[in-house]
Amino acid sequence: RTVASFAAMASTAKYGALGIQDEDNLQAPPPKGAGAKMLISHTFTKLGSKAWQFAMPIMLLEFAPGSLVAPALWGIITMGASLTLGPTVGSWADKVSSRLVSVTIGCGTQAFTALAAVCILAANSSVNDTDGNGTVDTNDADPLTALEFLSSFRPLFLLMALVGCVEGLASNFAGTAVKRDWVPTVFERYSSDEVLSSMNTQMSRIDLIAEMLGPVIAGFVMAAAPTKVVGFVLIGLGNALSFAPEYFFLRQVYFQCGRLRKPLGGKETVAASAPTTAEAAEPPKGSFGEAWVTWFRHSGGVPVVTVSYALLYFTALSPHGVVLLAFLAGQGVSPAMISLFTASGAAAGVVGVTVFEYAITCAGIRTASFIYVAGEAVAVVIAGFSFSAAVAAADAGGESMGSASMSTLSVFMLAVVVSRVGLYGFDVGVLELQQRQVDEKDRNAVGAVENSMTSAGTLLIMALSMDTTTPESFVHIVWASAVSVCFAAVLFGMYLRLWHEHEHSHPLGTEDSHAHTTQQRRMLVESTGSKHVHMHFAVGTMTHRLTQ
Repeated sequence: RTVASFAAMASTAKYGALGIQDEDNLQAPPPKGAGAKMLISHTFTKLGSKAWQFAMPIMLLEFAPGSLVAPALWGIITMGASLTLGPTVGSWADKVSSRLVSVTIGCGTQAFTALAAVCILAANSSVNDTDGNGTVDTNDADPLTALEFLSSFRPLFLLMALVGCVEGLASNFAGTAVKRDWVPTVFERYSSDEVLSSMNTQMSRIDLIAEMLGPVIAGFVMAAAPTKVVGFVLIGLGNALSFAPEYFFLRQVYFQCGRLRKPLGGKETVAASAPTTAEAAEPPKGSFGEAWVTWFRHSGGVPVVTVSYALLYFTALSPHGVVLLAFLAGQGVSPAMISLFTASGAAAGVVGVTVFEYAITCAGIRTASFIYVAGEAVAVVIAGFSFSAAVAAADAGGESMGSASMSTLSVFMLAVVVSRVGLYGFDVGVLELQQRQVDEKDRNAVGAVENSMTSAGTLLIMALSMDTTTPESFVHIVWASAVSVCFAAVLFGMYLRLWHEHEHSHPLGTEDSHAHTTQQRRMLVESTGSKHVHMHFAVGTMTHRLTQ
């Protein structure tokens, strides 16, 4: 017992020297059932949110009957809030003292905003229901231009936009935090890499299945309800209630797993230790651009990976993207073909993430991710050539693309569907790379920066598409999208060449010779010989042992 006591004291001293907390049962497995509970909670919220996202644009039409200006403006405002305020909110989420408090804030705020949106839309329907039939007539109304809509004071729409902004920002405290922080905290160091990869792929599969089932559920509810407003109220209530099981299961996991109850970053809360080199270089806390500075300064090539991923969002080549679907419908493609196109894209995503789990075991996470993003690049280039051929055929025949060049257009749509295999597999790969490389005390901030950059890509492609009305002009959007995806693949390939994953050791007293994340500092204590895995810039690292 005396020997054990001295060993425990020595372990605590080693942790304290590195500025992190000692932990009990370092090699203990994750709590029994933790993974299942996290997946169940994720399923509830994703189904609720996808059904909500399907019904929301339909109800937003009632703010400006006969026009798309209300849902378009609402999307621009909410994405703009994510772009400008998301990183700051992500930094705040990293500073919350308890992970459970963070999830409580996120779930509670999102549930409240869902209920508030239901009340606002019900009030708007009540005010504008001229026929007394429980809904606003959006078919016979004179369409409003964007200028006409903006020039009139519409307090209910402004409230709706505010609620949407708050709801989107609150996701940094719940959904984003669970994927980026809870999952690696529970599984990363206490299981094989395959377990962490399996959790990520299962969550991605849930996202895609919810993307397919959510609109079906919402459509059934709205069709079965006596009025459109009643259907929307039921969907909104279901979305709000879905956060209850999420919180219930995550709360159980929190109290079962002692590692989740440690302060973020494992920092000592009783006695502050001397800052390490990495901590001394951190930006001032509380500054508006703190998350961006943290992201930009992060080691291991994290900024390069983030930019390569964000470039994939500057694209109109998405089977569920509003821009492409609206264009295809305007070119005479049948609703049945468009529905099949959308469903096939989600199904291809499920295939992609499922196969990616096995690709990791064969090629490693980094190489498998590159294969997937390179495959996506090849698919979108094929889509670009097919679309150009379809435009030429339509011009020669003097008809719409849906009539004159449906066979070539089908090749284009098939190539876009195949590209989803690469996208969703790469999405899982980037998530896992960031789970491993991003310092656990900065995961929410870096994740919020990534969300901000992807929102910027989506907004930019929507802005470029606003004046695109003909196939001859839309072909430029298609090729701009293909170039963006190809550049993302090239950039990720540069990351593989410039940053190498090595295992090395530090002689006693030299642990602070270069920057370490919290996970790496902890690994120095756990391993024999103060070893840890580190991402090094390629220049000057050839003497290290390459582990991949």
